[in-house]
Amino acid sequence: MRRFLNFDTAACVALVLLAYFWLALQPPDKDDFSLFKNTSEQGALPVARDLYTHWGGRAAAWFWVAIFACNPFSWVKPSIFLSTVILASSSWMLLRQEHTLLKVVITSLLILGFPYSGNVLPWNSSAAVYGISSGFMLGFLSLLACPPQSPKPVHCIIFSVLLFGSALGCEVWMAAHGGIVLLCILLHFFGRSVLSPSMLITYCAVLALCCLIYINGGNAQRLAAEGHAPALNAATLTDGFVRALRELITVVRNTLPVLLVLFFVRDEKPSRPLLHLRLSLLGGMVFIFIFMVLLEAARFPFHWRARFAVALYLSALIYFSGAAALALGRLKPALHLPVRICALLLGLALLSHSAYQMYAVPKFDLMKWLAVRDAARNGTYSGTPANWGTQDDRHRILYQPDQPDLQYAADKIKTY
Repeated sequence: MRRFLNFDTAACVALVLLAYFWLALQPPDKDDFSLFKNTSEQGALPVARDLYTHWGGRAAAWFWVAIFACNPFSWVKPSIFLSTVILASSSWMLLRQEHTLLKVVITSLLILGFPYSGNVLPWNSSAAVYGISSGFMLGFLSLLACPPQSPKPVHCIIFSVLLFGSALGCEVWMAAHGGIVLLCILLHFFGRSVLSPSMLITYCAVLALCCLIYINGGNAQRLAAEGHAPALNAATLTDGFVRALRELITVVRNTLPVLLVLFFVRDEKPSRPLLHLRLSLLGGMVFIFIFMVLLEAARFPFHWRARFAVALYLSALIYFSGAAALALGRLKPALHLPVRICALLLGLALLSHSAYQMYAVPKFDLMKWLAVRDAARNGTYSGTPANWGTQDDRHRILYQPDQPDLQYAADKIKTY
């Protein structure tokens, strides 16, 4: 027990709590208010079923959205907390060889300055979709990078759960899985498979089930409701390719600070050749790009929150493929440490600027939101309209709640 109650663990727990406290202070989006009202009146499962049948096939994400819906005036925001734990623990394990204080600095900036995280973490319903599903995807990629040589049934079960939670949690992850499994199958025929035959069969079967669940959801209804018609032809696909390429270049540019930090990370030598893993992960990135092309061709904009998932996958691709170690290997050994330190300092500076843009200079008034929040919690809210501002850009997404939803949450708030 003592080895778990050390300074390193205490620092990680304290960091998670402080980050959660800061994110829970941020103003919620209108969806947080409407979901709280709907789940309170109808129940979580009926709301999840309605979201699945009318708003898209990501069944796991809608389940988390409904189950973890909470009063926006409350301190208890499960999706934000879980997403914070996922990012913090991932960063902590990534930096396991570094000093505790250095881990605290880097992890703090990765949580607050990760590209597009301001569109995911402060918004409980958005964190349920992109934050929680990211945990499943990172767990899946970790298992893919170091799969058991002689898998047991329990390994296949864990593999299936991680696959199910990621594929049905976010469309970006579904697209990535399509590319990864295709490359795994091709490599298997050449005797170079990353996975064992049993795990590859499990991968194909569970992913096929996920696809069936997804296509039976309300994807067509959502496209029709928002006025998007997938009229795919040579002209629209060409236009979609150009738009998607611009999107991807933008994501790569904004993910550069994280990639610089990953360049600093001291990676252990993998237990198997990296080439096959690189090809599999690259296949996932190619399918993500194809997914982006199809969305843009159908005039369905690739939103800021989805860019968070692409940035996270790109970061995982760089790390698990050993790209940083490969680049360092081309330099003289004497230059390794200076280059790593310079990359880290530049990455932290850019992450600090990103965090500043997301939380220090928003287009909304944080103090006005806190005043309304305190009034609701004290029982003195008098129906004041939401007037703390709106924002919709790569730094933050925030829309004003409808007044009836705001009043309902204020009437239902308790002392926690």
